[in-house]
Amino acid sequence: GTYPTTTTTTTSAKEPGYASTISTIFERADV
Repeated sequence: GTYPTTTTTTTSAKEPGYASTISTIFERADV
């Protein structure tokens, strides 16, 4: 399958102004 990259940017409520970027690579089963 394909390997799309999903980038999610979240802002922590406990730490204002701090943003964490999470990149997740997962396999899609479209053959």
